Amino acid sequence: MPNDYILLWSVRISLLAYVANIALLATNRHESLRRWINLSGVVLIVVHVIWAYASHDFSHSKALQQTATDTQQTLGFEFAAGIYFNHLFVLLWMLEVMGDWTRFAFRPRVRLALHGYLMLIAFNGAIVFENGATRWIGLVVIVALGGLVMSQRRRRPIEE
Repeated sequence: MPNDYILLWSVRISLLAYVANIALLATNRHESLRRWINLSGVVLIVVHVIWAYASHDFSHSKALQQTATDTQQTLGFEFAAGIYFNHLFVLLWMLEVMGDWTRFAFRPRVRLALHGYLMLIAFNGAIVFENGATRWIGLVVIVALGGLVMSQRRRRPIEE
């Protein structure tokens, strides 16, 4: 179904954009390209959220129930409130992108915490709540990205 492809690929490409953003941020290269990639990723995650809500007839209660069902199937307990963690993910990513394009900027330690949260949610979405090739590719990508970030942090400590 075309709607399923839009839902699936909008989130996959947005997460790839987020990974590219983090890799470029960690290496401190190609700042202009990084900002555009980051912006395109956040636009695609917004498309994903709108499409997901459309698949639930724009009913928040239906989306909450689906979140509870997905969590029950994956983790063995219902947790509908997980949808709010996803909403916070989108909001924080949007704020981070706004900081890229304005004079607003998070302090380095706050930005590190922000990206820690974003990575946690991306990890859950791409690895915990997925299966098959998506899970394994996501795991390889997250380990490689973590290694890159850690190696760069040893070279350049966080300034405050």
